[in-house]
Parts: sequence; structure tokens; C-alpha cells
Amino acid sequence: MKEKILKLDLTYKLALSGAALGLCFWILDSVLDSVFFSGRPFADELLRPENMCVWMRIFVWVSFIAFGIITGTVVSRTRRSDKERRSAANFAATVFNSMHDAISLINAADHRIVDVNEAFLKELGVKREDVLGKTCYEVTQEKGTPCMPPDKPCPLHDAVSCGKYTVYEHVHYKADGEKAFFDVSVQPVKNGNGSINQVIHISRNVTERKITEARMQKLSTAVESAADPIIITDREGVIEYVNASFEKLTGYSKEEAVGNNPKMLKSGSHDRQFYKELWETILSGRVYRNMFINKKKNGELYYDECTIAPLFDANGTLTHFVATAKDLTLQKQLEEKLRKSAEHDFLTNIYNRRKFYEILENEVERANRHSRQLSITMFDIDHFKAVNDTFGHDKGDYVLKTVAGIVEESIRKTDIFARYGGEEFVILAPETDLEGAAGIAEKSRNSIESFDFDYAGKLTASFGVASFEKGMTADKLVQEADRLLYLAKNNGRNRVERLKTGQKA
Repeated sequence: MKEKILKLDLTYKLALSGAALGLCFWILDSVLDSVFFSGRPFADELLRPENMCVWMRIFVWVSFIAFGIITGTVVSRTRRSDKERRSAANFAATVFNSMHDAISLINAADHRIVDVNEAFLKELGVKREDVLGKTCYEVTQEKGTPCMPPDKPCPLHDAVSCGKYTVYEHVHYKADGEKAFFDVSVQPVKNGNGSINQVIHISRNVTERKITEARMQKLSTAVESAADPIIITDREGVIEYVNASFEKLTGYSKEEAVGNNPKMLKSGSHDRQFYKELWETILSGRVYRNMFINKKKNGELYYDECTIAPLFDANGTLTHFVATAKDLTLQKQLEEKLRKSAEHDFLTNIYNRRKFYEILENEVERANRHSRQLSITMFDIDHFKAVNDTFGHDKGDYVLKTVAGIVEESIRKTDIFARYGGEEFVILAPETDLEGAAGIAEKSRNSIESFDFDYAGKLTASFGVASFEKGMTADKLVQEADRLLYLAKNNGRNRVERLKTGQKA
């Protein structure tokens, strides 16, 4: 609106100026006609000119006015166009310098920089006067070395030679020598003849991204190469990643695991409460640690010490879980072997004396507290010393292992069988009275007697069976059974002697 008013003011002024000039011409022409041509009085020539003079003066007057109007219009439009061009130039400069990417305008012929924006100066740490007129490689390359194919791909060279938009990843060196990575895009600019005379060079600093990518690559390599299995799941427990150690341990490939659920590893060794506590812990944002007994693809069980940690996004929302597991199967197997060796007789593989007494103490306590029945049987192999002396200790060991196997087949699953020492064995029968225990002993005696021991031939064993009475100790019960065992030997061997405690033989 203001521009229109200014335009009208200028045109109006020039139109008035034209009118004034026309009036001056009228007066001057009147003077000249009065003095030199018509001889009429000046007033008559001014106010009542002849027809010919009137039309000529009116024509000149109108011409001056028209000239003023036309001149005012042309000048106003010119001024407006100049202002619009300045405004457009200012807008372009503002946009140019407000861009976050480093932008430079480069001459296509000699690769010299024509203009740069503020981001360019800031990114490379240079001043405008130190950049303009220099080649791009003098400013951005180490020691000003030209970057030409094939050693160093030059997006500027390719854009000019190919005449099309080009994108590259390029290395620039800042004023202080610092190396930086940029995503570079180059757009050729053609003149009116269709020739490329300039290029727009846009560089986006991606150094931080490259550093992050390198770190992520290291992390990815470390995770993938980790000796322990690693699993990443979403919040619902759906597997999104497993590493190579997981594949090696479980037998499941990445393709089989990803999209599946860790339930695929369940062995049935843990109850619902176990998994309930697990989920309650990790969904509350806490770390969960425990020992798992899982199952491989081939059905084999394995032990792993697992740590499950929640992962959160930038807003603090729980999005994923990462589980790291340590395979403790060999350790558990070793522990089991150690435990077994501590509890079992190394020759016969049945319980040893120490483990037997541990169980006996518990059973005696339970029988005393709840008035339960309990019986114990002790037996040894008749004339075993003669077997060792005659056939050697190897054959004696064979006899011991064989007898242990025979008796294991004769007793019940609930009975406790142990080697007491030497050729002496003991059977603990919970919830069993004297007659029941004597029946088990008789069955075992018959089985031993009927077996052919190869080199040793036929062998027999003597048994002593005692029953528990309230108030008895474990040692007292063992002593009673041992007394009855020797009673069986004294009464001719290959027999079962049973008496209630307190009875006399």
C-alpha cells in the first residue's frame, strides 16, 4: 500500500511539473509572438491567442503533462524492481547463511570459491577473506592437495564432467588440521547458454555419526564375538537378536531363534513361581540373576547362570531386555562328580559310610518325632578274605561290585543302600518293620547265594536285621544290627538273624 502511495506521489509530482512547464511554454510563446511576430499586445496573445497558436500551445502543454506521468510511472516501477531485487537478494543471503550445512559456490572452470555461507566458515574454522578466490582443495584438503579420481573421488569434478547432481562421502581438513567426514552433494549450475559455469557445493558434517558408527561396529563385533551367549528381546519377550555363542550352545540358528520366545529353551525344571518372579523383577526395571536349567535343540539339558537387564529408551520407557548367560554345565557336572565322590563309594558306586550316617541321623530323628517304623540290615560276604588271598584283589573288587549290583536289584527304591567298609554293607529301610526288612534281607541273601561269581564260584553272605525303638540313637541302631550280623556268622553263616532290640540271642 505504501509503495502504491509513493508511486502515485511521484507520478503526480511529475505530472504537475509537466503542467508547469507547459504553462511556462504558453507564456514564453505569447511573449515571442507579441514582440516578434503578430505585434499584438501581450495580454491578447496570452489570453486570446489565434486558433493556430492555441492548438499548438495546448498540444505542448498536454505533452509535458503526459511526459511527467510516463516518467513518474517508469521511475516508480524501476525503483520498485530494484527494491524487489534487493529484497530477494537479502532473502537469499539470509537463507544461504542460516543453513546449517556448509555451502560454497564454486567456479566450474578453475574450481575457485566464489562465495561461502557462515556454516562453511564455522565448520572449517576459516575466515571469508582467506577462502574467496582459492580453489576448493586448497581450503578443504590436507596441504592443499587436489582430490582427483581415482585415488580420491572428487564430487566437484564428477558433477562438472557428468553434468548432473552428485553425492559422495568426503574427507575435509579444517584450518587446524583436524580431519572431518562430510556427506557432500554437488549441483551443477548452467548459464543461459546451457554451459555449466558454477557448482553449488553442500557439505554436511557426519563426523559424530561416523564415530558413533565405529563405536557401534566395535560393540556389535564384541557382542557377536562374545564367548557367552547373548539374547536381546523386546518387552514382550520376542527374540530380536542372538549371538554366535547362543547358536553354538543351544543348537538353534539365528533364523530359528529370532521371532521366537526364550520359552523354546524351557526344560520343565522350573515351576511357574520361578518365572513369575523373573517377570516381576525385570518388568519393574530391575536386573534379574539366577541359575537356569535349560534344554538344547537336541534335548540335552544344560546349566546357565543368566543375568537379564532391562533396556530403556531416551524417554525412560522400558523397550527391551538383554540376557547374558554363562554356560556352567561343565562346572555343574564337575560339582556333581565331586559331590558324588564325596557321597558314594568309588568302587561300587553306592553310598559310602559318611553319606549313610547322614541319612540315618535324619531318619532316626524323623522316626523319633513321628513314631515311624525304621529297620536296618547289615551284611558282609562270607569268607571274603579267602577270595582276595586266592584270586587277588582285582577279583575281590569284582565280587564287591557284583554283590552291590545284586543287592540293588533286590531292594526297593525307597531303601538306602551303602558300603559300610571292606566287605560289609548296610541297608536302611524307612517305614518298614522288622519282618519287612528281614524279607528284603532274605531276598538279597538268596540272590547272592544263587549267583555264579566266575573264578570265585559260589559265595554267600550273612545278614543281621534290627528294628528301631523310640528313643534309640543312630549309633545304637547300627550296633544292634552289627551284633545280629555277627550272630548270623556264629550260627553258621549264609543266614539272616533278626531280633527285636532288647531281645537276647
